[in-house]
Amino acid sequence: MRGHEQLSITRDGNTSMAILSDNMTWSCDDDCLQQYLSQLLMLYSRPITREMMKAVKRDLEYDGYTVDLSQSHASVVFEIIQANDDIRAFWSNAHGWAPTNAAELLARSRLDWQVSLSYCLKSWLEPSTAEDRDGRLILAWVNLGCLVEGSLKFFLSVYEADYSKAPRTRGRKREPCNIDDLRFEEMKQYLNKHIWTDSQRHWDDWLGKIQLRRNAVHAYEGP
Repeated sequence: MRGHEQLSITRDGNTSMAILSDNMTWSCDDDCLQQYLSQLLMLYSRPITREMMKAVKRDLEYDGYTVDLSQSHASVVFEIIQANDDIRAFWSNAHGWAPTNAAELLARSRLDWQVSLSYCLKSWLEPSTAEDRDGRLILAWVNLGCLVEGSLKFFLSVYEADYSKAPRTRGRKREPCNIDDLRFEEMKQYLNKHIWTDSQRHWDDWLGKIQLRRNAVHAYEGP
């Protein structure tokens, strides 16, 4: 279900809810606050992004309000699309300024597919029916899992020089694995061993959840 940006705004013990809809209009139970928010909105760019909403939050807090921000699924998807499109544009032709091995690895990577898969996330914002609900949920997790797996490979590709110093190995002879051949589980283990700091260990659990739910596409007999 498609949502909206929401702000929970508190000052002097009074709390108001403000909702910004897709047509960029505010709905707030405090008329003065709604007018103030509408004036702030004129200062920021469209479409709705989290950065824009954070700017509104910052300005409200500067004026003495306490603000909690809740972002809609639609704007999260927009930011994922934008981020992956920026990555594609910037890294698809990195020869001449990036390390040679990393540039060659990224040049043959399908960063354009990451963008296309990002656009596919919009499909899962639409209502489902009783008949297609389970199937759509499985495919949505596959979509998300593919994006996460691609993002991990992109990260390791950018830092290929560091990866090559201590690569993931496989088989009896412990042969080094090329980044573009790494499996999800292998990347997950590699990050856990070489990348995450103690404060980042929670990402291992998050990746495990994505991996498990993505693999539901193979679960003919169910969990």
